[in-house]
Amino acid sequence: FLRRTNNYKRFLSYSTVENMGIAAIGLGIGGIGVWAAVFHVVCHTLVKSSLFLQMAVVRRIYNGYRINRIGDYIRINPTGAVGLLVGMAVLLAFPPSPFFVSEVMLFRETIAGGRWWVAGTVLLLLCIVIYSVCYRIVKLCYQPNQDSLHPAPARNALSWAAFSLLAAAMAVGAFFAVRRRALGRLGRLRLGAAALGVLARWLVPRLARAGFAVGLRLLPRLTLGLCTLLRRLRRSLSVRGLLPAVAA
Repeated sequence: FLRRTNNYKRFLSYSTVENMGIAAIGLGIGGIGVWAAVFHVVCHTLVKSSLFLQMAVVRRIYNGYRINRIGDYIRINPTGAVGLLVGMAVLLAFPPSPFFVSEVMLFRETIAGGRWWVAGTVLLLLCIVIYSVCYRIVKLCYQPNQDSLHPAPARNALSWAAFSLLAAAMAVGAFFAVRRRALGRLGRLRLGAAALGVLARWLVPRLARAGFAVGLRLLPRLTLGLCTLLRRLRRSLSVRGLLPAVAA
């Protein structure tokens, strides 16, 4: 459907179905795939809203969505064309897109669960989607315009509004990525603290028993040595006249 449709708005709708399929796979896998699916849906809401706003600008300029007729958008509305190209890169999960994070997590969970055939099938279909989306968006921006209608003046306000949605998606992606990394580090610290606690619980009583046994063995020697030291000190002081003489 992505390759056969001749309507840009319908084309984006088919892309939405594809992304919901990715989210459904994440929910079906379970584990961290559930978190990846929710994250994917939240970011997809912002990114796809941005692209639909850009398509509204296309509709104002060309008075239609016909893929095989309209073109040269990069010259007619450079701001909207850049917004479409950036939105395409984010939608197709090119780094630093938030979709890159969610799809990598989904693939890791799929492979860890031994579902190699699912990962291979999804990867093959994603390659087809990447080719189709890139071909359609680049065609809109760079192919010669064949429509007989004269384009209306471009209005950049809606294009900049779409850019703000893309920026919000990137901000949400960065926030959750950093938060997940911080939680991962905190989890590792907690694991290390727990390991140290177990080690201390096992080691401290043994060290205490060993120290007590060694202390019992060394206590007579330490006492005798201390008494000898005090006796020599007193004799030294008595020789210097600081204390009365001590009988030998």
